[in-house]
Amino acid sequence: TLAGDGLACPFPAGVEGLADTIRHLDLSLNELHGSWREHVAPPLAKATRLASLRLSLNRIKGPLTCDLHGKGSVLALVALTQNAVDGGVPACLVEVPVEELHLSGNTLTGRLPAIARGAADTLRVLSLGDQAGEGLTGPLPSFSSAPALTDVRLQSNSLSGELPTDPLPARLVSLDLSNNQFEGKLPSGWGDAVALESLVLDSNRLRGRLPPAIAVAPSLRILSASSAGLEGDLPDSWGPSLVRALLSNNSFTGRLPPSLGGLPALQMLDLSNNELDGDLAAFGDAVAAAAAEAGAASPLRFLSLAANRLYGDVPSTLASIGALDVKAVWGAAPNGALVGKTLNLTSNAFRGPLPAFAVRALADAKDVAVGLADNPWACPPAPVPVRRVLPASAAQGVECERDGGEKVPLANVVRVVGGRDGGDEGREGDGDRLREAAKKRQHDDDDDDDDDGDRDGSDEREDEGEGKKERRHGDDDDSSDVDSKPVAAAVPRSHVDPGASGLARPDGGEDDVDREPGAGARHDGVARDRAVEAAQAADAALRAADAKAKRHEEEEEEEDDHHHHAALWLLLAAAA
Repeated sequence: TLAGDGLACPFPAGVEGLADTIRHLDLSLNELHGSWREHVAPPLAKATRLASLRLSLNRIKGPLTCDLHGKGSVLALVALTQNAVDGGVPACLVEVPVEELHLSGNTLTGRLPAIARGAADTLRVLSLGDQAGEGLTGPLPSFSSAPALTDVRLQSNSLSGELPTDPLPARLVSLDLSNNQFEGKLPSGWGDAVALESLVLDSNRLRGRLPPAIAVAPSLRILSASSAGLEGDLPDSWGPSLVRALLSNNSFTGRLPPSLGGLPALQMLDLSNNELDGDLAAFGDAVAAAAAEAGAASPLRFLSLAANRLYGDVPSTLASIGALDVKAVWGAAPNGALVGKTLNLTSNAFRGPLPAFAVRALADAKDVAVGLADNPWACPPAPVPVRRVLPASAAQGVECERDGGEKVPLANVVRVVGGRDGGDEGREGDGDRLREAAKKRQHDDDDDDDDDGDRDGSDEREDEGEGKKERRHGDDDDSSDVDSKPVAAAVPRSHVDPGASGLARPDGGEDDVDREPGAGARHDGVARDRAVEAAQAADAALRAADAKAKRHEEEEEEEDDHHHHAALWLLLAAAA
C-alpha cells in the first residue's frame, strides 16, 4: 500500500514486476493519472493472484475493460471511486468472483448490466452513485439473482421506469436510489427484506402510498423518502427499530399517526411540507408515554411538522421530546448535513395559545432550533417567563392575537427573569428585594417631610428646591399618585407595566407607595422626586446585580459549551 503518499505521476508500469506475488494493491488518495486501457490494465493483467485493487481518489480516466477478469481471476474488490472513468459498466464487473464494486463519483453512462442468475452469487457491494453529467440510465435490474447483496448505492443518476416488484435479497442491508427518475408505486414486497436497515428514495417521481409493510419492516432504521412523490395517509403502525423517518416534501394527508410519537428509538421525524391535518393531542400523549416509560425525555431529537395544515392547541406533552432536553448533546448527519436538536411547527394553522415550553426553549436553549412563525396563535393568558431576552432572529414572524383581536409580537408576551434553571429567582427575585427597600425608604422620607411641616411650615431653601423640581416635572402637580412616566424611564421595560403608577413588579403588578392623606401639592412634588430617586437607585442596583449574574452565567455557559462541543465531536467521531 502507498495510499496517500502524494504520488503525482502516470500509473507505475513497474507493478508488472510484482505480477507473480502481488495480492492486494492500494494506491488510493494520490494523483496518479493515465488511461485505464493504456496505463493501468496492461501491467495488472498478468497479476493473476490480485484479489483487491484500490485506486480511488486519483485521476484515472477512460472506459473500463475486462482485462483483469480473465479465466482464473480472483479479483474480488475493485475500487475506483472519484476518478474520471467514463463509458459503460462492463458486465464482467458484476460477475464471479467480484464481491465489491466501488465506482461512485465518475462519469459513467449507459445502462446497468443485467445480473444473470447465478453469475453474481458473490456480489455483496454495488456502489455506482453520484455520476457526473447524466449518469447511468435505464431501468433498475432485478436484484433477486444476486442473493449475497448487502449494500446497493445508485444515487444521483438518471435511472428511470418502475421499480421491480421482485423481492429484495434477503441479506440486503442498505439500498440508496435517491436522486433518480423512478416512477410508479413503491413495491409492498420490499417490506419483506428482513435485514433491510436503510432505504433511501429521496427525489424521485413515485406515486401512491407508503406501503404499510415497509413502515413495519423489522430491521428498518432509516427511511428517507423526501420529495419522492408519495401521497395519501401515513401507515398507522411503524417498526420498533426506526431511528430516522425523513418524509418531507410529499403529499401525505390525514392525521399524524400517534404511533410515531411512541417509537422507542426514533430520533428524527421530518414531515414538513405535506398536507397533514388534525391536532397533535394523541401524538403528544404518545410522546409523553414513551418518555415516562423510558424514565427520561423522548428520544425524538428532531421534529419538523412545518408547512402542513395542523390545527388546534399544541399539547404540553410535547415538552417531553428530547429536542428540548437541555442535558442531551446530540448531532446527526443525514446525507452529510449536520443537524442539531429541532422543534419546527412553522406555517400551520395552530390557533391555541403559544406553547410556553416552546417559547422558553426559543429564548433560553442555545442548542435548540425552535420554529413557531406563521401560525394564528392566541396570546398566552399570562406573560411567559424566560431567562434571556428573545433574539430578534428567533422571534421573527412569531405573533399572537389578544382577546380583542390585537396582534402583538412574541416579545410582548414574554417576561425576562433570572436564574439558569428558568425559575423565578435571579433577576426577578433581586428586583423584588430592591423594590421593597426602595418602598421602605420612600415611606421613611414621607414621615420626615410631615415632621418638618409641623415644626416650621415652609423653608425658603426648600421652596427654591421645590420650584426647581416642579419645573422639571412640568404640569404633573394635579396627580395624586406617584408619577409613572419617570419611573418607566428609569426602570427597564421588562420590569414595569408602562400603564401603571407606582413601582412595578417584574410580573406587571404594582406596589402601592404609602402616603399621608391630605398632603398638599408641595408634598406631592417632593414625594414624586424621591420616588423617582428611589426607583433610579433600585434600578441601578438591579442593573449591577443583573451584570454580575450575567457574568457568572456566561462563565458557566462557556464551560458548558466547551463540554458540549467536546462531547459532540466525540459522538461524531464514534459515528464515523
